[in-house]
Order: sequence, then C-alpha cells, then structure tokens
Amino acid sequence: MPGGVGVVAQSGGMLGALLSALVGEAAMADRNPIDLTLANLRGTTYRETIAALVESPSYDGVVVVVGSSGLEDPSLAAAPVCEVVAATEKPVVVYVNPYAMNIVSYLNRVGVPAFKGGVRTGVPIADVEAACREMELLAQERDVELDGWLIQEQVSGGTEMLLGMIRDGQLGAAMVLGAGGTAKEVFGDSALRLLPLRVSDPPEMLTELRSRVMLEGFRGQRPADVEALLAAVQQFARLIEGMGEQLLEAEINPLLVLPRGEGVVAADGLVVFGQ
Repeated sequence: MPGGVGVVAQSGGMLGALLSALVGEAAMADRNPIDLTLANLRGTTYRETIAALVESPSYDGVVVVVGSSGLEDPSLAAAPVCEVVAATEKPVVVYVNPYAMNIVSYLNRVGVPAFKGGVRTGVPIADVEAACREMELLAQERDVELDGWLIQEQVSGGTEMLLGMIRDGQLGAAMVLGAGGTAKEVFGDSALRLLPLRVSDPPEMLTELRSRVMLEGFRGQRPADVEALLAAVQQFARLIEGMGEQLLEAEINPLLVLPRGEGVVAADGLVVFGQ
C-alpha cells in the first residue's frame, strides 16, 4: 500500500476464534487492527485475542499497542502479552503508550528478555545521550540489533479527560466530553453535542460533568488548565469537521489536563475511517 501499511483481513476461521474471545467486543472482530480499549479490564479476553492472531497462518507477526487503559493494574495489559510471547516464535512487537510507564516497568520486570533494559524513564535531558550509549552496550552484549532510538517527553500529573466523536447515520457527527482514563469507570458521565459546536457548547458540556470537580483543585491539587481544555474541545471539533464523513469514530483518552497555565497533552488516541 503506497504511503501506508497493508493489513490482512480476518479469514473465516480466524473470525470465528476472535468472536469467541471478544465476548463484549464482538463487533470489533472483523477489523484489522482490532480495538481492545476496554478489554484491558479483562485479561482473559486480551490474552485469547492476541493468541488467536499469533496462531493464525495468515499473519507473520502481531503488533500490540498497549495504551493507558491498564494504568491502574498493568498486569491486565502486559501479562497476556508476556504469556503469548513465551509460547510462540513469531515476532510480537509491543508499543507502549509513553504515559503508561508503569506498564513498561512491568514488562521490564516480568517480560521476555527483549524488553529488559530497553526502556529508560525519568531521564533528564542532559543524560539522554549517556542513557542511549548504555542501552547500546547492553544491546551488543545481548546480540540485539538496534534500528534507532525513540525519545519522547514524559509527562506526570494532570487530570485525565476524554474527547470523543461518533457519527450517526441520521444525525451526523456528535462530540463527547467526559472523564478519561480510570476515572471514566468511576464517574461514567459524559456530555454530548452535535456538530458544529456553538461557542457556548464547550463550557456548558464541562458544567454537565460530575467529574469536573477533578479539575477544580480536588484534594489540595492545583487547579487544572480549564481554558486549555475548552480550547482543545473546539480544536478537536474543527478537526472532525475538516475530515468529513470518512471519519467514523475518534477518541483521545486520556487527554491530560495539566495545572493551570501548562496546557493539555493527548496521551492516547484512536481514529476509525470508513472504506
């Protein structure tokens, strides 16, 4: 596929295996990639899905994107990956959301040897070069060939929110604002608006949320950058409108709202396009 990545559609036998594993996410079984955002809460589903993909003769390897859904208990997302990797010779590549460093730590602690020592967190900018040289020497000792380095900003703190979009066949595109990350399971509240947004919509949506208390300096924390959050809502809405009807679903979760004056950071996201 020019300018992109070609993926193989699910075969009949594979689709059956996936439907058995994806009890609550069966609608996702015919997609490639498969979205297991909520399956992290059920380690068995996560493990069986990855195993089915690895065992299929249609695939030479599997790429697992471990997002932030398993932040509270990293074993839910990482342990199934380790179990599958130990039972196959096929390559299983894992990309871990850079804001889910406790999942990286878990993989380093109990994972396969390829993970150990290959990730460093909390590295000051002045020490980045030295850390890379140390990992390079470690890779040479383990006869691991390096293709390069991935260096990303590490952000701590912030209130987790969710920005999402769904498209209805009759009503068109609608936008969702709600609690994100693990708070999504606690509060379970969200505010919905049809696009295009009015100027008054973002602050009204925020007012409707019970989880807004988390942005107001809850339990002695610094108040969050609500202005930056509202600006992000408007920017997200403009992005959705600009992409047109080809965009079926979109989600940023979590959107980290940092303390007042520090802005917001999109830590994880999902986009689904139509054919």
